[in-house]
Amino acid sequence: GAGMFHHPAMPVARNPWDHDAWPGVSSSGSGAAVAAGLCMGALGSDTGGSIRFPSAASGITGLKPSWGRVSRFGVFPLGESLDTIGPMARSAADCAAILSVIAGADPRDVTTATDNVPDYLARLNRATGSKGIRIGVDRSFMSRNGDPAVLALLAGALEVFRMIGAVIVDIDFPEPSALRSYIPQLAKLEAALAHENFYSHNSAEYGAWLAQRVDGAERLDPLAIGRAIIERDRYKGQLAHLFTDIDVLFAPVLVRPTPKVSEMKPDPQVEQSWMFTFGSIFNHAGVPTLTLPCGFTPNGLPAGFQLVGPRLSEERLLSAGHAFQQVTEWHRRRPAL
Repeated sequence: GAGMFHHPAMPVARNPWDHDAWPGVSSSGSGAAVAAGLCMGALGSDTGGSIRFPSAASGITGLKPSWGRVSRFGVFPLGESLDTIGPMARSAADCAAILSVIAGADPRDVTTATDNVPDYLARLNRATGSKGIRIGVDRSFMSRNGDPAVLALLAGALEVFRMIGAVIVDIDFPEPSALRSYIPQLAKLEAALAHENFYSHNSAEYGAWLAQRVDGAERLDPLAIGRAIIERDRYKGQLAHLFTDIDVLFAPVLVRPTPKVSEMKPDPQVEQSWMFTFGSIFNHAGVPTLTLPCGFTPNGLPAGFQLVGPRLSEERLLSAGHAFQQVTEWHRRRPAL
């Protein structure tokens, strides 16, 4: 079950809302700690959803910044072109405070963006927070494989944005299936590169999920890797064009209720494809996304959604998220411990 993402020798972080529930992926400890009130905020690392899944599963707010917005110096890589470090906290305001401190250029990480870091916290309440902001949504794409209870919560969150002055724009979300058919090879290749000096001597110490990603990378088809790179640039371009008509994209994190840990199947690519629909595509595009809680599914677990923006639009996402949290209570709910 949980061995899919967790090392067999390590205990799985517990979801504070339900100890048998999936806590999310690799930053699950951060998500659980924030949700349980053990800390004001925590850092997550997101290569394919590891800030967003635990944030949604634990009912907290999490920001995956643009690639290069936050230095990765000192962080062990999983996929160099995908890894992003970001804040996980109760609210968009707390995430803004943390991001102001951690964002910016770092000579020790040459991939960091040199753009100025806004005072995210000071700018939260600007009029652009919600009034007139154009939020794009593709309702049919969003509801693919979706659970009615989750879809109802997502529709409710959209309605909140409409009530506070946002303009909801129906869009055609660029179909990521071509990208998704090639990106596993790219992710596998980058994981192998990150571990190449260590894995060959220590493969027995690896959990099955990571070992399967690192092993056999040298047998990958170089043409498939080339296609993945081309598809990625294409998809980046499609999203950039989408953001010429809208300010923010509204998307699910999970379209079904958070599963039990025991329900997690060993092959994520096949059995849980519904889970990853809105995950790594935004890592490959390098764009920021803010996860916000929006209610509870009938199993008593939190649900969330994500706002996605063009590269380096964290300020816009945080101010829209803050506006949403001024009129909703979901981020203030706490599990009974």
